[in-house]
Amino acid sequence: MEIILAIPLVILLILKILDGKGKYLQVTMISSVLFLARIDASILIFLLIIYFILHDRCIFSKIKYYFPFVLIIIYLIVNLIYFDTILPISGQAKQLKTTLFPVTNPFMSLFNLYLDRIIFALIPFIMSIINIFIINLNKENKLLFHLLNIFPFVFILINSILSGWYMWSWYFYIFLPSIIVFFISFGNLLKMTKAIKFSLISVSFLISMFYIILAFKRDSSDTLYYENAIRVTNFEKSHPGKYAIGDRAGLISYLIDSPVVQLEGLTMDKDYLRNLKTTIQLSDLLEKYNIDYYIASMVKKANNGGWIVEEPYKHHKYVITSKDTLFAEPIIIEDSKGWKFYIFDLNKKYSK
Repeated sequence: MEIILAIPLVILLILKILDGKGKYLQVTMISSVLFLARIDASILIFLLIIYFILHDRCIFSKIKYYFPFVLIIIYLIVNLIYFDTILPISGQAKQLKTTLFPVTNPFMSLFNLYLDRIIFALIPFIMSIINIFIINLNKENKLLFHLLNIFPFVFILINSILSGWYMWSWYFYIFLPSIIVFFISFGNLLKMTKAIKFSLISVSFLISMFYIILAFKRDSSDTLYYENAIRVTNFEKSHPGKYAIGDRAGLISYLIDSPVVQLEGLTMDKDYLRNLKTTIQLSDLLEKYNIDYYIASMVKKANNGGWIVEEPYKHHKYVITSKDTLFAEPIIIEDSKGWKFYIFDLNKKYSK
């Protein structure tokens, strides 16, 4: 995943800026590659531009410092030529929202008390709050540290306005700047040497990486996702056709041979997003794409005997969705912990 690139790039970018010594070309080069790794890191880049405007305008003084941004221009042009859009469809699919009114989901993602969220979100969040008070006690880099520290808050606010999806663990790379600011600011107060401060930063990241290795070191056959996906694959072998699935489509799409329409729109195109916005009945949307089998995971049993389905999953009340009641009896695939896939055969009569 591109986050593997973003993590070292964010760290390297901050260290280059702190190092000073006129390394502007390196700063713009790293910023450009960081944008290509994670487009949402453009929020951090924008905050750093504010820093340079207010503190160090030399970075704008020579044409050569702008050359790395040619990479971004090329990327945007290629997107426009081949995909008829400047920015990725996956991001646009997550912005299917009827209003710009903020929602709470991205904020609440910080406070899910799972171990990975505590390590990657809650503890860094507490650090960022502490930073608000200790940054001003430092003699230098106050503006830079404040801008770095507000990055996760600005990021989450923008997410809540434009999208509102819950934030998974990989999004919490946004707290990297706050963690760095915390150790440097705290180290300055304790008059630590530069070597000790950066050793603390390194140790904290090593502990986090060690946790990831321990927590996620497992064979794919042991996971419930894989268990269910194999069962769907076995079903597909005797029921070839065109499939549609919303949430948890990735592994199934990889394993089965039949074509798959991803109903959240994350791997679709602009036409699909337009159809999703304008098609109220899910059965009509499925018919437009000649779907033979629809795999649902979030369903409700209706009082009239049908099955209430909705795509994409309604993360909050402002999400644009396509909804319906299906009346064909689905084939239910259930794992050992109760997670279910409902497979509807759309070649039968399925709606009223």
